[in-house]
Amino acid sequence: MRRNFKIGSHLNFFDEMSFQKFSWQVLDSGILPGHENMTIDKWALEEMDSGLIQIPKIRFFQWNKPTISFGYLMDQTKVKEWAVEAGHVDYVQRPTAGGAVLHKQTDLSLSLLWPRKKKILPEHPRACYEAIHLKIKNALGTFFPNRDFSLHKKEGTADCAAQVANSIEETAPVHFSICFATPVCNDVMLGEKKVVGGAMRLTKKSILYQGHIILDGGENIPSLIEKISSVF
Repeated sequence: MRRNFKIGSHLNFFDEMSFQKFSWQVLDSGILPGHENMTIDKWALEEMDSGLIQIPKIRFFQWNKPTISFGYLMDQTKVKEWAVEAGHVDYVQRPTAGGAVLHKQTDLSLSLLWPRKKKILPEHPRACYEAIHLKIKNALGTFFPNRDFSLHKKEGTADCAAQVANSIEETAPVHFSICFATPVCNDVMLGEKKVVGGAMRLTKKSILYQGHIILDGGENIPSLIEKISSVF
């Protein structure tokens, strides 16, 4: 599996850098600059909404340098301030909602994109978020057998609904928040540490999920990708 693919044609990217896994097309785009990572997901969402692509896709990617991504409803002034505080790192807007995330080169990100009509995952955002993170939690538990991963829970479904609402575009307020500073319902935890978070974008025809996995560094990334993709 190639890990350092340079984008030429986006269409060629999806045709050539993929292999079929069950009903999903699994893509590994390797290590790319932040703006290219987000452009791929934005373009794919637009193509699926237009009907030009209909195959559900899971894409794995990493970042060529520390980069902040932020939800498209977020206060960009606050994002710029945090980017300076973090060492004048780059920042890029996501096509999804949610908080700001500082992506490190050792971490792994992924996106899931599918047509709503296929009903592959639950339609309700909270249930969908939980279903995705449960699969990722189980894959991480198999890959790291000596680690005890769990889903973060709050008492009461209303609390969970309010928290996950901030990760989707219909109800997310314009504000600034650091995604991994505070876990929300159904984030993946390792003890008290949040290690997987995500954000979503729902359109009339498609659903896009973008997630991030904090790693220690030194992991076999292709093997981890294979493990996670196998649970979808």
